[in-house]
Amino acid sequence: MKDFAGLFAGGLANLQQQSKARLGDKTLMDALIPAVEALQAQSAHTQDILVALRAGAQAARAGSNATATLVAHFGRAKYQGERTLGKLDPGSVSMAYFFEGLLAGLEKQISTPSTPI
Repeated sequence: MKDFAGLFAGGLANLQQQSKARLGDKTLMDALIPAVEALQAQSAHTQDILVALRAGAQAARAGSNATATLVAHFGRAKYQGERTLGKLDPGSVSMAYFFEGLLAGLEKQISTPSTPI
């Protein structure tokens, strides 16, 4: 489980080296960072990948939903300024969908183990 969480932590670290975007900038980071933190926290307590991934997906969705209260600082949306308030960041929504989709796919695969991946 720690290897699984470490995979996402490594990806996040690489992305943070490439981008100046941080938590609170109304980007995909607002979903990705909480998701990775939740995965890492759960990996310390459980070996159940679904439990950890469920926590990650929930954290990603919560982080994405929180972008509605933020003003964009990156990408094309930054030119919209205050008009971005009340709207979700599309990158964060995509990241939340990614984690939710990964969870749904693994749940389905685990419930029908005879189906090849």
